Amino acid sequence: MIRTILGAIETGVLAQVGLLAFVTAFVAILIYAFTLRKSERIDAKNLPLSDGSPVNHNQA
Repeated sequence: MIRTILGAIETGVLAQVGLLAFVTAFVAILIYAFTLRKSERIDAKNLPLSDGSPVNHNQA
């Protein structure tokens, strides 16, 4: 079915391979994102705010 749909668009084989590679990568990224542990999600969430140095909140 997908072959007939992609064939009707009249694109080359290379475009079909590229589309298949994109869809495969997208599904793999979704699976990776939904199978992360909570600690890994928290680390990734705070990554843009972290510069790598420890924070000491008790400085006066």
